Amino acid sequence: MTEFAERYMSQCPHCGEPIALTHRSPLGTFEGQVRQPSSQQPVNILCVQTGQMFEYGFEAFRRRHVERQGRSSQTDVTWQIESPCKHQGCQTNYIVYAWFQGDVTEEEMLDSAIRGKPKRSCIGHEFEWDTERATVKKFNIW
Repeated sequence: MTEFAERYMSQCPHCGEPIALTHRSPLGTFEGQVRQPSSQQPVNILCVQTGQMFEYGFEAFRRRHVERQGRSSQTDVTWQIESPCKHQGCQTNYIVYAWFQGDVTEEEMLDSAIRGKPKRSCIGHEFEWDTERATVKKFNIW
């Protein structure tokens, strides 16, 4: 029997692959839950396939019924990579989401984010990832 789950889905403008926000991430909550997705700020997305970063308004994500995947290490998951700017005195904090297989390491995901283009700018300088204070979280949507 095929099982379905309700998820916020979109697709990458660079490679066309699906992007999902999990209900356990800060952005992919559902009606009736305390935290709802915010349409105030764009969602920063990393396409691991192409190395491209882009911003999506939350309106780009639609609630869809998708077939549940079985749990395995290769099942795609939502990754959240967060880092403060390493530049002295800068207070900028950057969060980017990626939809990629769950069997890669946190270090590999952080490296993908660091290599992503275009680079983010802070006021007066380019954002520098602070690899020592960065956090990488994996959210399994299934």
